[in-house]
Parts: sequence; structure tokens; C-alpha cells
Amino acid sequence: MRRAAVLLVALVLAAGARAAKTVGASYLNVPLSVRQIGMGGVSTGGSDLLRAWSNPAVLADQPTRGQAALTGASAYAGQFTTIGSGASWLLLPSWSLGCMYSGYAANYESVDEYGESRGSESRSVSSIGLASAWRLGPVRAGVTLKMVNDSVFKEAASTVAADLGMTVAFGGVTAGIAYRNLGPALRTAGEAGTYDESLPTELRGGAAYKFAAAHVSAGAELAAAAGEPSRIALGVEWRPAPRFAVRGGTANLSEAGGQLTLGLSAELNAFVLDYAMAAHPVGLTHKVSVGYAFGPTAADFEAARRATQPPDEPVVERTPPAAELPKPEAPKAESPKSQAGGRNVAVGDLQAQGVSPTDAAVISDMLRSELIKTGKVNVIEKSNMDRILAEQAFQQTGCTTSECAVKLGKLLNARWMVVGSVGKMLGDYYLSVRVIDVETGKSSYGDTAKAADSSGVEKAIRNFAKAIANTVK
Repeated sequence: MRRAAVLLVALVLAAGARAAKTVGASYLNVPLSVRQIGMGGVSTGGSDLLRAWSNPAVLADQPTRGQAALTGASAYAGQFTTIGSGASWLLLPSWSLGCMYSGYAANYESVDEYGESRGSESRSVSSIGLASAWRLGPVRAGVTLKMVNDSVFKEAASTVAADLGMTVAFGGVTAGIAYRNLGPALRTAGEAGTYDESLPTELRGGAAYKFAAAHVSAGAELAAAAGEPSRIALGVEWRPAPRFAVRGGTANLSEAGGQLTLGLSAELNAFVLDYAMAAHPVGLTHKVSVGYAFGPTAADFEAARRATQPPDEPVVERTPPAAELPKPEAPKAESPKSQAGGRNVAVGDLQAQGVSPTDAAVISDMLRSELIKTGKVNVIEKSNMDRILAEQAFQQTGCTTSECAVKLGKLLNARWMVVGSVGKMLGDYYLSVRVIDVETGKSSYGDTAKAADSSGVEKAIRNFAKAIANTVK
């Protein structure tokens, strides 16, 4: 995987040197994301919606089921204005679909060949694109199809173009590459005749690293646009609080007098406000954006999808119904664990605290499956548990005390009962489990774990299962 990331960056360097000259609408290569601008233009390593304008693969890591954003800026005494917007939706946990719009307008004074003023003229470039991104393990891939419109004074042209992107994540490192503005030239028919203007094809790539312990992310990126000098960007982001971020960076580092950038972000419930400032020889530029996230988190959406799917374990490998389990042999003094169901383990429904009952049920089933995979214990099937408890009119909801666990275990003919809870606070999952010895009523094992996403939850569940299997042997 590391070799793949190095290959991505090397490909950018090689292709940048071979870029063909063009006089295309360079506005298409201006970033839309205010967070990206605050980090000097580094698109790799971020997951906000408008970063997907620079690399469509970023869309695959959106944090919630849906999101929307609006951004705008005015610079150089109103001579240059920009506006951008976007919205995206998770169709599947591994498939995102989005739509983005970018518009730029510049006003300037025009002169003729004798230096006489011809009045104010303008140029505007706008583009609307439909993006799609997929996630497969550590690899993300995306594509954007867009319509480009270019207007210079009274002459206008349009064409279609495509952006391709890919990112690879391993550990705290993310590497990305994007090839943008691929399409036929803009053909303009005006008073001076018909001429073609090539699109400003751009190849960009870089890498970012997240220092989780310090809440800091840092990245570097190279962008090579046809007909223009290559640009190097460096940026860093620090989150002193979960809902507040500070950014800094430098853009166009390869040119004399690189452009310094600063940025801030503040989140309030589902809304986020971003601000970025960039220094330029002719003045400062300021850009702001407002974002809105809606729907469940990506991890919750994935967990809910799993709840509707059949279990992966074959039925033939499951523990037979509790009613058909062989009766335990007479207790022996030298082997107390052979009593009360021997190595029979029952996993009660984990109590939901800040998560939906569906999410808690999914995680409970994950723990049962992982215990079965250890091959060291007999796990009582969930359907059999429900049937027996229904016959006994026993309600296991909220059954987290040792006394309740003992009663529940005896009904299920289990020697060990696993109880606990799963909760969520400030975007992180908190899991807690305890193993109760049904004979003594004492806890034989207990542990807690914190997870940032669904993959972290899966890892914690696997660790719990291994520890429980070793405890009850």
C-alpha cells in the first residue's frame, strides 16, 4: 500500500513536466473549499464536500448521510468575485453522489492598440458538475462530469469535461491524485472569427498525515496545470477543540513570494462556518462558506444497513437451540466450570445509550458472531434466546445488573452471561461489556473501549470476543 502511494506522487511529478501549453480558463483550477484554501490549497486528507471539486475521490469520505455547502468571495475592490455550492448524498455506505457549482467573474478595463480605453469588459467562467465516488477498503475513487461555460465580453463558448481522482489511506497517511478538466476545447465564434481555447488540464497530487494524539493534520500537494508553472502547497490544521479548527499554509511555494493563507472553522450543531484569508501582492482575499450536515453519521448509516442483512455465519455452524442442549453432568469438585451449562455463553442485548436500539442490536450480534469465530465457547443463538424469554415472559431490556444477569443466565441454561452497553458522545462510540458468572453472580471480566467510527467498533468487538473466550475457558 505504501508503494502505491509513492507511485501516485511520482506520477504527478512526471506528468507535470510534460504538461502541454494552453491559454485556457485557469479559473477552473481555483479551489472551492474554504478549508482547502486555508491550508494553502492542499486537498488531500480532508473530507469536506467542496474539496471534492479538486479531487472527486474525497466525496467517498463524507461524515454524514447528506451534506450541503455554499461559499463566496469578493477580491481586489470587487473586480473578482467567486461563488460555489454543492450537495451530496450517501446512496450506499460505500457510494456517494454529489452535485457542485463553481462560478467566477472578473471585470477589467480594456484598451485598444493605441492605448485608448475601450471601456469595462468582463470575463466569466461557470461550471456545474455531477460527481460520484466509491470506497473499497483503503482506496477511494471518484469521477466528476461537468459542463463548462466561458464568456468573454460578447463572445461565449461551452464544452463538457471530466475530472478523475483517487486516494489511498493507510494508518494516519492519505495520498491522493487527480487529473482534471479533461475534454474538448472551448470553441468561440465571435467578431474576430472562430477559435479554440484548450481547457486548463491539471494534474495534482499530494499526501497528508494526521497526528491523532495532537489533533493536528499536515499535508503537501503539487499541482501542474498545462501552460502554467507547477504550484506547491503546504498546509496544517489544528483542532484545539472538537468543534473548532485553526489552519495555516502557503500556496504557490514554487514561485517567488509564495502566498500565505490562514483559516478558521466553527461548528454549531449541524452547521459549520469556515473562513479563509490569503495574502497576495495586490491585496488580501477573504472567503467564507456555510455548510450543513444532515441525516445519520456515515457509521450509523452503515450499521443500520448491516442490521437489515442476513448474518454471515452459516446456520449449520450455530449453537443448537437451548432446549436441545445436553443436560450438564453432575458437578465435580475439581471442575466447577462444568456446572450450569458448562461453557455455554449468552450475550444479552447491549443497552443503547445515545445510539438507536437498532445500532445496539447490530453491535450485540457482531459480538455473538465474533465469539462463535473463536471456536472456544458455545454461544446461544439469539432466536433461541428470544423464544425462551418469551415463553418465560422475561424482559431483558435494561438487564445490566449482576442479579438480573444471573436470573437471565439460569433461564437460558448458560454458565456465563455477557451484558453491557454501547453509547455515543461527541461523535465517538463507547462500548462496555461485563461477563457474569451465573453460579457466583460475580463479574469474571469487564472492559471498555472507545471507537471513532464503525471500523473502530469492529476492532473493539473482536478484542472483547478474544478476551471473553479466554476468560471462560
